[in-house]
Amino acid sequence: HSMAILGSIRKRGIFLILVIGMALFAFVIGDAFSSGTNTSQTLGVIDGEEISIQTFGNEVEQLERQYGNIGNMQAANIVWNRKLREAVMNKTFDELGISLSREALLKTLSESPQFANDPRFFTNGIFDPERFSEWVAELKQTNPAVFALWKAQENSIAIAENERFYYDLIKAGTIGTLKEGEFLYQSDNDKADIKYVKIPYSSIPDSIITVSNDEINSYIKKHEKEFETEATRDINYVFFEEKPSETDFNNTKEGLSNMLNQRVEYNDVSKLSDTLPGLKDVKDIAAFINEYSEEKYQDKYLFETQFPVGQKDSLKILEINEVFGPYKDRDFFKLSKMIAIRKVPDSVKAAHIIIPFAGSFASNNQTSLSKTEAKSKADSIFRLVRNNKQKFTEIADSINTDGSKGKGGDIGWTKYSQISDASFDRDFSDFIYFNKTGAIDLVETKYGYHIIRIDDQKDFKKGYKLATVVRKVVPSEETSNDVFANATKFEIAVGKENADFDSIAKQGSYRVRPALGVKKLDQNIPGLANNRSVVKWAFNKETEVGAIKRFNLPSGYVIAQLTAAQEKGISSVEKAKTRVLPIIRNQKKAQLIIEKYKAQTKLTELSEASEEAIKTATGLIMKTPTISGIGREPKLVGTAFGLAQGSNSKLIEGKNGVYMIELSKLIPAPAPNSYISYANTVRNNLQQGLNTKVYNALKEETDIEDNRADFY
Repeated sequence: HSMAILGSIRKRGIFLILVIGMALFAFVIGDAFSSGTNTSQTLGVIDGEEISIQTFGNEVEQLERQYGNIGNMQAANIVWNRKLREAVMNKTFDELGISLSREALLKTLSESPQFANDPRFFTNGIFDPERFSEWVAELKQTNPAVFALWKAQENSIAIAENERFYYDLIKAGTIGTLKEGEFLYQSDNDKADIKYVKIPYSSIPDSIITVSNDEINSYIKKHEKEFETEATRDINYVFFEEKPSETDFNNTKEGLSNMLNQRVEYNDVSKLSDTLPGLKDVKDIAAFINEYSEEKYQDKYLFETQFPVGQKDSLKILEINEVFGPYKDRDFFKLSKMIAIRKVPDSVKAAHIIIPFAGSFASNNQTSLSKTEAKSKADSIFRLVRNNKQKFTEIADSINTDGSKGKGGDIGWTKYSQISDASFDRDFSDFIYFNKTGAIDLVETKYGYHIIRIDDQKDFKKGYKLATVVRKVVPSEETSNDVFANATKFEIAVGKENADFDSIAKQGSYRVRPALGVKKLDQNIPGLANNRSVVKWAFNKETEVGAIKRFNLPSGYVIAQLTAAQEKGISSVEKAKTRVLPIIRNQKKAQLIIEKYKAQTKLTELSEASEEAIKTATGLIMKTPTISGIGREPKLVGTAFGLAQGSNSKLIEGKNGVYMIELSKLIPAPAPNSYISYANTVRNNLQQGLNTKVYNALKEETDIEDNRADFY
């Protein structure tokens, strides 16, 4: 912590030492008493089986390399969930004696495209299990590293297949009976008409109902499952963001303005003045853009819908070689010159025949054709297919190896506005977009030789080729120094004894941002991306409520205060109060209403005594117990279907008030010919999400010790 600040001081300059000197002393003293690091090498324990941090860490690193842009905590969560699932399911399989036989494994592989389409395992053109087994045996002897990868894959396949078998067994026992189907049909189709009197809870003022903390606590204890909580932390923070100032924007704009015309600049290396070209008159436009812009030159037409928001009208009226700008586009300033304008079809349907050669991208090291031989072969094929579509289709299906095989070489529709040099070869795309429908020719690309045929073109639009110098507006050193100084002053102020975080922030016109309910394994706090360090600090055993800490981020500084800590267990009275108070208050109101009107046993009597009108509700359905104008009232609707026609109920404690109802009419639905389809619906409803429910139940029965938060 202190070393990070020292580094920042050196970067900012000597003038800041006076600002932070006293604070730095406090940080150094604080660090001396900070907690030590976790020395345990066990990341977790699942049913007595320890997970080594080294093994776990290796798998996390492997996953990060595999996916590239995945976060460290996200990768750790994926690996943990994978290991947990393997442990839980393997334990279940062992107890039940479920295992994947060699025959079943080979059958699964023979049905998997990854293996079944690999010619290494073919005999007479079809997958041969024995050849695959020989390959695995050879790997074990000659390539232990690849063999280890295969064993990991085999384990994954085994778990997946065993899971499928296990869940199929459970589903086989999850059925819907005809009687259940009949009940489902009736609850969805039988209807009831009622009369009712409602005495709403709002008829009693909240102010006369007293609810104590003891009563709230008692309610929580009776409904513990509903109030189980994970460990959480509440944080308040101020973010001092290093973002460009108005001066930085103006300076960037001025710098681009200077690039419009030819200019003279002093060269520190040669000690001479150089005459540099301007965008208006430069000859080699691509070289100019690539040298002075933060984005490379795009030799591509844009449609006006792709122009920066707010600049469309100005850019589309430019003449050839005319320059526009500098103009602002989000955090960038840009300077654009019109290079060319032409009509371009946004959608093109084409087909091709590809002849790769050794060293081309599409060769996959599986062709021995030299470039000269491939060209000769392509010329021969071109003469055959140039005026013969049927021949084109036959040869394409015979020799193509990409996704167009079996489709007569058809690559489908491609959109010009969506292609990039990374996704589409420039020579290929130039041919299909800048020639007419029906054109066919031989084109060399990085993938080999293509015979390309344009089958259709549509969505012709005006395309504009722009040369654009792009400069991102970044904070200057002066701006960064100001942000650093403000963050440091605030940190010192809130670090003083009895200092009020919110008041001091208000004095400085700084926005205090709350992060409520932060969990132990969260990767971020709300409003700040990739700030695992803040979460770890908040859950550190020695971080007390009220503690303050500074965090140096790539984009600025965070001064954070821990404002509340909720440990794992049952929610506190204060946390649950807003939820429980209205429930208990309505229960007490219901008791008062029932006590007051207990002598009234008829609907007319209750209406007269309470001065509440008798109302009607028709077409009530048991499955969806909602009453028009009231909302959900399950007790009321359930009671209605249990009454005899013409009789009335006792007083009912509902969700919105106390009710008395009278059943006017029960309208049973006509019985269908069979309840089989409804029994099937019962079964399908039971099986919906069954796998997840079963796994969660098995997980709850597993003894799990999870120490991820100590390491990530």
